[in-house]
Amino acid sequence: MDAYLCSQALPFESAQSATASELHTELTRMLYAYCAVENLTRAISPGMPDDGKVVKAASTILANAKIDGPMHYRCAVHHAHTHCEENAILRNNKKMRRAFNVPHGRTIVPLQVGVQLRHFLTHGVFRLPTPIRSGDSWDVGGKDTICLVRNGTTCLLMAVQMLLAYALDAGLLEHPEPEIELQDDLWVPAAEGGSWVETLSPRSYVMAANLRLSDGPPRTSSPEPTTEASNEPSPAVVADSSATQATESEEFMARRRRLH
Repeated sequence: MDAYLCSQALPFESAQSATASELHTELTRMLYAYCAVENLTRAISPGMPDDGKVVKAASTILANAKIDGPMHYRCAVHHAHTHCEENAILRNNKKMRRAFNVPHGRTIVPLQVGVQLRHFLTHGVFRLPTPIRSGDSWDVGGKDTICLVRNGTTCLLMAVQMLLAYALDAGLLEHPEPEIELQDDLWVPAAEGGSWVETLSPRSYVMAANLRLSDGPPRTSSPEPTTEASNEPSPAVVADSSATQATESEEFMARRRRLH
């Protein structure tokens, strides 16, 4: 018995260390994204006092600005909402429910969700996950929590995109060039389809910043749609159709009613 317990101690400690390392790495990224929201809001809100409510100011900007969210921001909101439904702490938390309690499609939602997740995860609402059993050994645990943190970071970064778009629209920020040449890791399909764009205006560039890929087809090739046979998304990103948006909205509202 003692020999068996000793043989499990080292793998367990190793998995526990890996679990803590992965979670805290993601928490650090989330804090950087949260600070980016705060710093950008201060930069585009002249006269804001140092002790001003920065997040409230950012929320007011996004609530009043006429900005379409970045591609896939609805997916990020859906993903966070699914985690909230499956987590007893978040499912019963009034502040988390309130973050979703606005009409679907409002660009303020990613900010509210990201901010609340940042507060809950960094203020100790969740305990450090424990390793999970994997065959005769141990593996990194808390995958759902780690995924939730990543999703919160995504929501905050999308809020940064929208705040930058607002600042460019309002003339609060300017870019020295009228067109920005895309790098090899940024793939944006042309509006007419069948090809990739080579340059974007500063505002469009900001709103496409979340479409980066570490690898993709030559930019001269035609975008191909995602096939049902593959679980991996195609590099092509096609704007949602009205029917798709309506379906997403219905699904979101159904989830939100269950959350309440």
